Amino acid sequence: MYIRKMKLEDISKVREIAYKVYEVTYEHIIPRTIQENFLQLVYAPKRLEQRMSQSHFYIVEVQDEIIGFSSFSHVDTEGNCELLAMYLLEQYQGQKIGSLLLRRAINDMNGLCSITMNMEADNVNGIKFGLANNFCSVELYLDDFEGLKLLTNRMKLII
Repeated sequence: MYIRKMKLEDISKVREIAYKVYEVTYEHIIPRTIQENFLQLVYAPKRLEQRMSQSHFYIVEVQDEIIGFSSFSHVDTEGNCELLAMYLLEQYQGQKIGSLLLRRAINDMNGLCSITMNMEADNVNGIKFGLANNFCSVELYLDDFEGLKLLTNRMKLII
């Protein structure tokens, strides 16, 4: 297994993974039309290219095949960053690969004091990931996601 920074030539595979994983993760949480609108906006090729320059974007490969990715904001002046996205193909979930992506980001970012992530409260695997990696729930709130009210769990990891 190999973790590296994202390159432009990874965009199509990142889009493919985002679509596959998002559909499975949110099939009972977010209606399909809202999922599609979100994915088309956030994972459009130009948008991904822009996000690469504005965040820490990591790719994980197994036997030269991209199987997942993560994205973290830059560290702010107070030492905080946000876990923006982490997607692994379903057959690779639960194998601590997400934890390795998290550790890679922590090791790469200077001045990091904490990481925050916002997880839909019904995303059981996402919440398990946070708890397994020492994130603590700091707030439950209703988030307006494309007109859909979702109970969201803000979690924080102190480094």
